[in-house]
This record gives sequence, structure tokens and C-alpha cells, in this order.
Amino acid sequence: MYVLLNFLQSLNGNFNRRNYIPEEGYVADKETAIRIAEAIWLSIYGKKIKQSKPFEVTYIQTLDCWKVKGTSSKDLSVKSVKEIVIKKRHGEISQAGHFSIRGFVPDKETAKKIAVAIWIPIYGKRIYREEPFIVKYIPILRYWIVTGTLPGNIFGGVAEIIIKKSNGKILYVMHGC
Repeated sequence: MYVLLNFLQSLNGNFNRRNYIPEEGYVADKETAIRIAEAIWLSIYGKKIKQSKPFEVTYIQTLDCWKVKGTSSKDLSVKSVKEIVIKKRHGEISQAGHFSIRGFVPDKETAKKIAVAIWIPIYGKRIYREEPFIVKYIPILRYWIVTGTLPGNIFGGVAEIIIKKSNGKILYVMHGC
């Protein structure tokens, strides 16, 4: 809940820590776009999506977004080629070829995978030192909050992120201190 309070206070300008937004956006490279697409597709199609590799990734400069396309697979239940468009700045999903009323980030596992996809370019592989990640859903706001943890005898801050359930938009990223 502390993360949510920080986020809400930052919206009102009453908070001295600011949301971290990389200059190139949260989805600055194609590897991050692939990780996000794969996390979302896994929640929709299950593990069969792994058969859609390799993914084709295109940057659409006029829209400032990534288009990730999976190769077609006869084993997938949906015959269409998997395609997803992810905005570079905030990671918002603007198109995915399939929409669930559960949203693009329907569960804890998807939220956690998206959080890690965003954190790796910012904090590097050392983010895995903060496992296990704690994932909480705030139903009234329809946000996922994902935070890292530290071992009991270590003091310091952890990675924090807030993700919108409906479209995967990254609302807040911070590493506490």
C-alpha cells in the first residue's frame, strides 16, 4: 500500500520522490517489447505461444510504438497470426488482435512478467536479487502493484511499479531508498 500512497501523492504534487521515466520510454528496445508481448500472449493462449517464436519486431516511428508479431503455428487454437502493438513511452497496449474483458494484464503472473520486462533495462539483471516479487491488485483502481523484496537482515529500497490492468500502461516506476 505504501507504493500506492506514493503514487497518489505524486499525482497531487505532494511528494518529493518522482516517478522514473527513462528518456527513451519504458519500452525502449525490442527485447523489452518481446518480453511484454510474450507475457500478455501467455495469459491469453497459454504455453503454446512459445511455439510462435521467433518473433518479428518492427518499430513504427510515426506512432512511437513497437509492433511484435509471432509466427503462425498450426497448434494454436486461434488461427490468426499473433500481433501486438506496444507504445514505447508508457508500454500501453494499443492493439493485440484479441481482447479479453479481463484486460491485457489479467493476473499476477502477467503483471510480474511485465514488471520484470520494464525493470531489466533500468536496473539490470540485479533486479532478480529482489525476488520474490510481491504482486497486489487494487480492484477499485484496477491497478497491479509489483514490488521487490529484500532479505530480512538488509535495509534499503526495492523496485516498485504500478501497471494498469486494462491496457498494460506503466503508471509509476521507482526504486525506493
